[in-house]
Amino acid sequence: MVLSQLSGLILVVVGAVLFATALQLYTFWASEAVLFSAKQRFDEKIEMLKRSIPNFSFRRRKAA
Repeated sequence: MVLSQLSGLILVVVGAVLFATALQLYTFWASEAVLFSAKQRFDEKIEMLKRSIPNFSFRRRKAA
């Protein structure tokens, strides 16, 4: 192989590695955003459920 062909091949390989890395980082970021959104919705539903259930206290009260 000629040196110019070899340097072109190296550039293509480096470009492919950078593209794959960027793609992995983007998919990781997107999945984290989806998980965060799902967790927020779950927390909101739990809070609404907690509010709808009356709060019973099972502790003993001191006699006067």
